[in-house]
Amino acid sequence: MKGSLHTDEVLSAVLNKATGIRTARRISHIFVMDVPTYPKLLLISDAAVNIAPDLDAKADICQNAIDLARTVGVERPKMAILSAVETIRPKIQSTLDAAALCKMADRGQIQGGLLDGLLAMDNAINLEAARIKKIDSEVAGVADVLIAPDLEAGNMALASAHIIVAIDYRLAPECPYPAQLKDTLASAKRVFPLLDRLGLIYKPRLSLIGDSGGGALCATVAHLSQFEPGLKLAAQVLIYPSLDYIQPVTTIGDREW
Repeated sequence: MKGSLHTDEVLSAVLNKATGIRTARRISHIFVMDVPTYPKLLLISDAAVNIAPDLDAKADICQNAIDLARTVGVERPKMAILSAVETIRPKIQSTLDAAALCKMADRGQIQGGLLDGLLAMDNAINLEAARIKKIDSEVAGVADVLIAPDLEAGNMALASAHIIVAIDYRLAPECPYPAQLKDTLASAKRVFPLLDRLGLIYKPRLSLIGDSGGGALCATVAHLSQFEPGLKLAAQVLIYPSLDYIQPVTTIGDREW
């Protein structure tokens, strides 16, 4: 418990070679969260110490998290190794690291936990999201521990005290556009009433985050929010959004809207 001390002040004492409590293993930070809408404790690491951990550091981060989870009563922690995608992409280092960590666990280099990855945040803690993505896993949807690819990913939502609400919407082609937009807009308008019903404490600031087609929906909802008196947005984050509907791509350019 460090109170108002800065992290570097605490760590300088912890890591002191003469009087500190450092060990041979890489030190890491772990958030332990009691989330009202999640059926068990949820641990997230690393969100404060290791900025851009390499594979060796991530292995230590996983082992530290396993040891803490077992200390608080989780017999065999389910470890979700997070990335932005669920398949290995050679150009995305976190996907390669996730695959390597799982194999290291298979070979006994990481012990005491059940590792699986690649998993995204939603399908790591939501069974329905995992089902939609057709992810067959003992960890997906029921993770005890989330291992972030780097400090920024692990810290951003937690340190800013954001409540993350993952929404579902009807999918094409079974449900033609604008069904998806209607669902997203309706969900955005219902976020605060939902949090009130759950009895959660929050700041009335709503941010939208979406990738690809979800980014396009967020951008459109942000535009429509100016016509919705009860919907005021603080920010939007668009990750490679699909915004150019006139590009000459078969799936877009040859379709009638």
